[in-house]
Amino acid sequence: MSKFVAKNISLMTTEDGEVLVCLTATERTRTAARATVNELKACNRELAVEVKPYSNSRSLRQNAMLWSLIEKIAQEECGYARKEETWETYCDLLEDANIAYEWLLAKDADALRGAYRAVREFGEREITTKDGNIISLHIYKCYIGSSRFTVEEMRNLIECALDRCAQLGIVDSEVETVRRTYDKV
Repeated sequence: MSKFVAKNISLMTTEDGEVLVCLTATERTRTAARATVNELKACNRELAVEVKPYSNSRSLRQNAMLWSLIEKIAQEECGYARKEETWETYCDLLEDANIAYEWLLAKDADALRGAYRAVREFGEREITTKDGNIISLHIYKCYIGSSRFTVEEMRNLIECALDRCAQLGIVDSEVETVRRTYDKV
């Protein structure tokens, strides 16, 4: 079923008292709105209608673009793009893009990885508990991860990745395609 974005909604009443709900499609989704109407007319049954506020969240296409760039950067910087190198590159880009993070203390990173996508250790700290015991905790910088970013946050992250590619001299058709299209996703 097609989807489209509407900018206005209005209510009308026919002479027979029937209620008409009218949605005005945005300019860029007019074709999708027409397709939706045609699909629904062809259905020839009662419809269940759900309308919700539009949310401009990041796209799967952006995600694919980002990880492609991350792998190229890791390959160029380390000579290979194994899991550890790609994660380090991802964390570096999160820092470069100034993505929101939290500082947390924990015994180990495993406890944090369920709630955070990227976790980086920044040292240790000894803490004295209320009963006088001294325990050692690690200091972690924790990022929520790109899956929860908005389109704008992903654009910033992709832009940082493109800047890093340019700094490293990474130029190929895939990078240039991302460079031309990343702000259109």
